[in-house]
Amino acid sequence: MWYDNDVSKGLYTYPLKAVNEVDTQPLTETLTNFKWIDKSFCDHKPIHNQEDIEGFLFGCDCKGDCFSNRDTCICIRESGITYDSNGGIDTVSDSILECNNLCKCSHEKCKNRIIQRSQNNYSYPLELFKTPNKGWSVRAVIEIPKNSFVCEYVGEIITHKEADRRGSKYDSNGLSYLYDLDYKGKEDCEVIDATFYGNVARFINHSCDPNLKKFFFFFDQRIEGSRARISFFSSKVIREGEELTFDYCYELPIGIEHLNEIEGAIPCHCGSKKCRKWLWVPNIS
Repeated sequence: MWYDNDVSKGLYTYPLKAVNEVDTQPLTETLTNFKWIDKSFCDHKPIHNQEDIEGFLFGCDCKGDCFSNRDTCICIRESGITYDSNGGIDTVSDSILECNNLCKCSHEKCKNRIIQRSQNNYSYPLELFKTPNKGWSVRAVIEIPKNSFVCEYVGEIITHKEADRRGSKYDSNGLSYLYDLDYKGKEDCEVIDATFYGNVARFINHSCDPNLKKFFFFFDQRIEGSRARISFFSSKVIREGEELTFDYCYELPIGIEHLNEIEGAIPCHCGSKKCRKWLWVPNIS
C-alpha cells in the first residue's frame, strides 16, 4: 500500500489524500503531470467581453437569505432551480443561476450561493484511490446526502476548434479530459480541457448508472455569450467510501452492446447492472 497525505498540496481546505491499495507503485505521473487549480481560466477572447456581460448583470433586492424570499427573488425565478433549507438542490432545470456581487442578500447566509461558498471549502471531503482497471478514481470520505453539491469541473477553457485539434491526439492515446460547455446545445461551444490544468473532478470515472449529475451554473444573468460552468451534484445518497461517477454520455451505435470486439474501442468497466459494455467506440459507419 502507498499513499500521499495531500496530493493537491494545499489546494483544498482539507488534505486530498491519494491511496494506492492495488500495487506498490509510488506517486505516479498521472497525479503530477498537470497543474492543480481551483477555478477554470481562459486565454482566448470570449464571445462577449466582461464589460458586455456586466452591463446586463442584475442583482436581487432580497435581505438576508433568498430562501425566505424564493417566490419573489429574481435570481431564483430566473434560475428555475432552488436549494432547500439544508442546501440540497431542488431539480427543475439543468442549469443554476446563483446570486452575484450586485445582489443585496447576505453572502454568508444566502442559500442561493451554495456553489460559491463551497469552492475550495467543500462540505464533503473526497479522496483519490487507485483502481485495478480504471486508473485513479474518486471516493467519498463521509456520506454525501442526495442532491448535494460535490465539486466543479475546472480546467483550461478553449475554443471548439482547438478542442477538435487536441481531441484527435487525445483519442489516439485513449484518454481525454475534454468537457463541452454546450449550454443551449451549440455546436461551436467552448470546451473545458483538464489535461494540463485541473482539480479532483478530472479523476471522476464514468458509470452507466452514476451517482452524480451535471448542472451548468452561472453567477451572472444567462445572456448570450455568458460563460457556463459545470457542477456535479449527488443524484442519490453516496455512502462513505463509495466511488463517485458520472455518465460521460459518449454516443454509441444502437446494438453495440451485443458486439464482442471492436477495434480501437474502449470497454466500460463500471460494473453496474445497466452497463452499456463500451465506454467509447470509433466511428464504424
